[in-house]
Amino acid sequence: MSEVRRYTTEEIAEMKVDPGFVTEADYDTLRAQAMRLRQMVAGSRRSHYYCEDSWYSCPKSEDGCSDKRQGNECNCGADEKNAAIDVLLRETADLEAPHA
Repeated sequence: MSEVRRYTTEEIAEMKVDPGFVTEADYDTLRAQAMRLRQMVAGSRRSHYYCEDSWYSCPKSEDGCSDKRQGNECNCGADEKNAAIDVLLRETADLEAPHA
């Protein structure tokens, strides 16, 4: 079985597409799909974990955490996941723009 080639973001950005190969309708379809995908990703942002018993809540949740040993930093993974979403949205922002 052959290995799948993985391209970096930089390699993809530098790829040239034969204009005769991709039609205007293809661009429109891809742009619409990119916009839907970006909306879904943006809607996937997580809130900090909250528990009725605030001892178990994330310190960054709305009501905080009663366990002061937890400090003030996120311990539920929401900050990390939201940062990844922000990077994805930032790096794909040009997908929504019309092509030249």
